[in-house]
Amino acid sequence: MSVRERGGSPTVNCEKFAVMRTLALGVLLVFFAGLASKADQLQVELSPLASEPPSAVAVWELCFKSDVQLNRLTVGVIEPTDYTSVYSGTMAWKDCPGAGLTCTGTDYSTVDEADSFAQQVNETLFLVLGGHPDSGDLQGALAYPANWNDGLQCVARLLLSPGVPMTNPPALLSLSAADTASIDWSPLTPSMCEEPVVVDGNRENCDAGTGGSGLSTSFTDSVVVASSHPEDYDGDLVRDEDDNCVYAMNPLQTDSGGLKTTDDDGVGDVCQCGEGEGTGTIEVGDQDLNNMAMYLRGETVVAFDESRCSLANPSSCTIHDAALLDSALQSSATLSNVCTAFTP
Repeated sequence: MSVRERGGSPTVNCEKFAVMRTLALGVLLVFFAGLASKADQLQVELSPLASEPPSAVAVWELCFKSDVQLNRLTVGVIEPTDYTSVYSGTMAWKDCPGAGLTCTGTDYSTVDEADSFAQQVNETLFLVLGGHPDSGDLQGALAYPANWNDGLQCVARLLLSPGVPMTNPPALLSLSAADTASIDWSPLTPSMCEEPVVVDGNRENCDAGTGGSGLSTSFTDSVVVASSHPEDYDGDLVRDEDDNCVYAMNPLQTDSGGLKTTDDDGVGDVCQCGEGEGTGTIEVGDQDLNNMAMYLRGETVVAFDESRCSLANPSSCTIHDAALLDSALQSSATLSNVCTAFTP
């Protein structure tokens, strides 16, 4: 068989190739044009802590996600109002008690306290957050690299006194609102870049974001005041997905071990079911079983916590639990974490 017979007319094949090449180039042009026109994304959310009563939320958590590295973020919260009058209470960012005062003692490791401050402008309380130098690069970064696909990153907490119901929350100001330009940046040193709203890339260049991806001049922003609870049920500043005791406060996340081990077992000491003497471990020579037996006899045991007692049913503490604990200590049996300190 000849080449012509097997492949058809060379002229026809060349025409087909040309058409395919044109289509491929067209697809690539559309693809790259789409990439070039894509706006950077930033979402900021203000949510009530899960530990707060819905009828009077005093502590609100500020979280964000960005699809680019973010070095600084400026947000504003407008005082809540009811249908008859303006809010008569006080509103402050945690550890930023007054207008123009530098934030200190923050619980969020990516925030640089010396490059962050709060300021009241009429009914709006602003917060400027700068990234910590140790959190990504020499400039400091709140998000490094981008955290868009990693869920919300929490960076501050808002305190309202008295608290307000979730049906009447404070309003989170749009990130592109012109009011952000009215902030007095005097709390920061004159050499710092003073661009409002957000800064990505190298913040010290003071170039309106053009040194990075242009987030501070062109981006798709989203601000949300969430009515649902965020993921910090016990209010210990450790979000549920990272908390080794979701329903019992343990900000230090102490994990001394577990059943017949002093190695971290992923369960924090304050919610280790079956642990009865406050050490976080359950060992053969420990007083865990003895303390449980004393408690069940009605005796007072200072170190025993009933919320860690149950090993069979989260709502009970009975002789059955003691039997399960004894069996686990004397054999290779395991214990279930179903006590009320570990489960809701």
